[in-house]
Amino acid sequence: MMRTDSQLLQKLLLFLAACIYAIILLRTLWISDDAAITLRSVMQFTHGQGLVFNLGERVQAYTHPLWFFLLSFGYVLVGNIFYATFLVSFLTSSAAVYLFIRTMTIGYSQAIALLFILPFSQAFIDYSGSGLETPLVYLLSVLFVIWFMQAEQQNFAKSCFKLWLGVSLLYLTRPDAILIVLPALGYAVFQQVRTTKSITQAIFQALGGLAPAIVWTGFSIIYYGFPFPNTAYAKLGTGIPKLELMAQGVYYIFDSLKYDPFTITIIALAICYSIFSAHRLSRLLSIGIALYFLYILRIGGDFMSGRFFAYPFFIAFMLLATLHFNRLRHQVLFYATLAAIGGISITVNNQSFMRDADLQILPMQSLVEFIRSTGIADERKFYYFGNKGLLHATRNTFTENFDYQLDKPVDLNNLSDRTIKTVCGGLGFFSLNSGAVPYWIDACALANPLLSRVPAIYDPNWRIGHFARSVPEGYEDSIRYNKNMIKDPCLHDLYDKIILITQAPLFSTERFNAIAELNFNPPKCDSQSALSNIDATLASLSERKQNGHPWNQKTILIPAKQRLTVSLGEAVWVDNFDFSFDHNDQYQVFLYNKNELQWSSVIEVDGVSPGLVSQLVKLKKAVLADKLVIEPKSGDQLYSVGHLIINDKK
Repeated sequence: MMRTDSQLLQKLLLFLAACIYAIILLRTLWISDDAAITLRSVMQFTHGQGLVFNLGERVQAYTHPLWFFLLSFGYVLVGNIFYATFLVSFLTSSAAVYLFIRTMTIGYSQAIALLFILPFSQAFIDYSGSGLETPLVYLLSVLFVIWFMQAEQQNFAKSCFKLWLGVSLLYLTRPDAILIVLPALGYAVFQQVRTTKSITQAIFQALGGLAPAIVWTGFSIIYYGFPFPNTAYAKLGTGIPKLELMAQGVYYIFDSLKYDPFTITIIALAICYSIFSAHRLSRLLSIGIALYFLYILRIGGDFMSGRFFAYPFFIAFMLLATLHFNRLRHQVLFYATLAAIGGISITVNNQSFMRDADLQILPMQSLVEFIRSTGIADERKFYYFGNKGLLHATRNTFTENFDYQLDKPVDLNNLSDRTIKTVCGGLGFFSLNSGAVPYWIDACALANPLLSRVPAIYDPNWRIGHFARSVPEGYEDSIRYNKNMIKDPCLHDLYDKIILITQAPLFSTERFNAIAELNFNPPKCDSQSALSNIDATLASLSERKQNGHPWNQKTILIPAKQRLTVSLGEAVWVDNFDFSFDHNDQYQVFLYNKNELQWSSVIEVDGVSPGLVSQLVKLKKAVLADKLVIEPKSGDQLYSVGHLIINDKK
């Protein structure tokens, strides 16, 4: 009788722990702006416009086909894209945790402890319900671990097919997620060949398991024209030196160590445990986690604080769940210690176990405070308290006040009044709420097929994940009139092929030729060629102008979407330069030598009085340059340069 009562108490406690976990997850459900980019494609697809972001242009603006179709299915069932996203995120994340607890814990006490401790990870909870693909990555990683353990029991003779399938599905959810499981897959395949003595069997199982990824890639080449998402091409051309990206990656790790130390601590503990563990899978997954950290360093991390650590944390948490203790008190001490670390983690950052869902909604202007000096932001706070959280939304926040249902097919040749807008950052909700027809030029290039093939312009004040391109002259008119009107010859030729690939009928010889050329031998257009050019000599800018000099008298005017190129003649070592610009504008200055970028800086001109403002810029280190390029970035569209004196001795 006492044992029955004890089991009943344990079941009740497990149910209580599960309820607390579910409540925390519900209280923190939100939709990120990156998720909203996918949601616009979901709306276009489910309303019969195809797998597109902008109407009439086949571009894969999402990285996660499997998650995309899951959200689409959820929308068809629910009928509201926002609530469908919340529901799919909640159910998928809950399924992952349930499967983990059900298959990898021994006894009620361990399951209860793990369920209570899991929410201490800010990264895990924040990205369990953000509208991003992370919950599906959790679920597939649990399945992979389960399938590996099953295959290991059979000495890998029969079950490697499931492992290949797991990798294939992970690839279709988030391609870089396969890094963590690759060492385990490699070991399993090696053991399979060693046991069965049959490479042929291993190859057939690999092809069978990889079939979903292979089929999608083939479809992607035919439909989109490229094997990888558009986002991948956009992130290849950042123009940021490798060392700078790696330094940013270090900042990203330190950011989580500061604001979410529990997550990093669990990952470190799991790696240390695996070093001394006899558990083979733990060692293999720890190697995968280490590879993933190297990957984070290589790409510079992300602008979303903790996002890239949610997945390795969940893997690490599963590894610690495999720890078995000979004595109950040792188990109690271990989990009590983890809970204490979790409590300290949320206390030092003024958080609560329930994730502060009772804070007041903040105006969007003050949300900029959540973007740190490293460019990394607490994205959940940014959007959750900016009216995009489930429990913080107003009555009409998640009402679909946009139109994706078109009465008849749209004729792209008859849309001269089509709304065209350009943004870099904030694309998701702006575009989603605008409806099906408006065309959004993503200057960050994630959703734009032309700009993703143009290298970003280097900005010394760059922010990770936001690498802007210059919009070519004539590009907006090209979209408006459905005719290539780009003036730059290189970009004009590139856009001709982009139009063929993204807008022409799928099956045509001309289109397949363009697909082959852009995949194997794409034209390399200078990122600066996106703007039309005004040429000048140093002599024409040698007359020094005083502060307050009229901006349009004896100056060189730079129209919007153009740049000024000043020839320095023979290459000279530039230590400093004195210039005068219009008083209320922002400019970016580049120094080149033989068309290779040597130095760049964004210069903010903020004069009190109207007219020109003179400024001396000193370089940290002299560079050899034969031309200087001035590109207006923002202001009143009335740009001008008064004088430019290289190596000023005044």
